[in-house]
Amino acid sequence: MSEDTPSKKVGQLTRKRLVILLVEAFHRAESCWNDKPQRLQAIQEIHRLLIAHSHEPFIGRIARHLDPASITLPQLYTLMVPVERELETLNLRDEDFLPTTINRGSVIKPLAVTVVLENLRSAFNVGGVLRTCECMGLEEVVHAGYTATPEHAKVANAALGAERRVRWRAVDRAADVLSDEVKTIALEQSSESVSLYEYTFEFPCVLLLGNERFGLSPSLVDQADDVVHIPMHGEKRSLNVVAAFAMCAYEMRRQGSSRQG
Repeated sequence: MSEDTPSKKVGQLTRKRLVILLVEAFHRAESCWNDKPQRLQAIQEIHRLLIAHSHEPFIGRIARHLDPASITLPQLYTLMVPVERELETLNLRDEDFLPTTINRGSVIKPLAVTVVLENLRSAFNVGGVLRTCECMGLEEVVHAGYTATPEHAKVANAALGAERRVRWRAVDRAADVLSDEVKTIALEQSSESVSLYEYTFEFPCVLLLGNERFGLSPSLVDQADDVVHIPMHGEKRSLNVVAAFAMCAYEMRRQGSSRQG
């Protein structure tokens, strides 16, 4: 527990203050993960906050799955995501200031691409993917694992109505979407990946997008037919998942449109 939050008052916190303290503690645990003493202190703080408010269903569900003695970094993210999303509902975020106008231009036939989102952490990013899919005329989005779906208000806010124009569905595991009949492409950097600008897409196809921090799970990459990366030219060799997807989606649409006519 932080010094400015006496333990005897933990149970008297407002919901907003509780969520803020939890998010701060989760972020401390994440940032100092390789420093065991600091990591354990942050996790214990999370645990105390959760136990003190476990009578609330939202908090109780998280508390039941937190084992301070054995939690891993991926498990920390799994528990952190719903808390971050709860904070988003209590505060104005970037998506609250997005433009809401829609251009009524020509609508072309959807390109047969299924975009699979494996455990995306940010509801805002999920909305951005849906919006990009609609702009590029891609067919479907699959929300896998703990990826938020359009029922989440922040997804809908960021998607700006695209969630009503792009087919979507939710599955427990991204691997459940794959089949031998349709080519699967992982958007990921690896020793065997091919540059996006040297790759020829086949349609229909499945495109895999991974978690903002961890990327795609190795087992899912292994199941892909091909792995494609975006060439980088700076020291920071990573892009926001929506930015990376937008580049890939544009190239897919470019290739698809050139073959259509």
